[in-house]
Amino acid sequence: MSESGEATTVLPDGTELAVSGATEPGWQLVIDPITDKEAVNWVSGILDGKAKHLSPLHIYFIDGSGNVKAAESVTVTVKLPQKLTDPVAYSVTNEGKTFGLPVTVMNGMITFTSDGSSFYILGEKIAGEVTTPSDPGDSPQTGDGAALLLCAMLMVISIAGLTAALCCGRKKKE
Repeated sequence: MSESGEATTVLPDGTELAVSGATEPGWQLVIDPITDKEAVNWVSGILDGKAKHLSPLHIYFIDGSGNVKAAESVTVTVKLPQKLTDPVAYSVTNEGKTFGLPVTVMNGMITFTSDGSSFYILGEKIAGEVTTPSDPGDSPQTGDGAALLLCAMLMVISIAGLTAALCCGRKKKE
């Protein structure tokens, strides 16, 4: 790694990548492709059908004593396998929450910036799947808001019915 925090390498699986912004004095950037079958299955399950042709990566900094810390704001550029025509990138927290990352695709390369998560997944977007960048502090989008409106209306009707029942009950007692 140069002092400017830039480097290029080829991972053991043949993936070509370049990084920039890895300027943590005394720390070395590590990018490990995740190949363990159990870990790959975990990653697949987390994405729940959002992407295919997955390339999971573990990206972090490590110092000479073996201490590990998150790699935040490191720009990673990966040469795309031929099979990816509509690439997406996700970050995954240790707890298994995923967040879509903004990507730039140019000249057969996908570029994303690490957000401090432990794991990153590159893949092919599945047709019809909407991937929008998320801020880890944002609440997740859970789908149709109509169900919430229906629940709120039912709650109001129930409260009105309970109030009417209580008023009628008091009148009968009097």
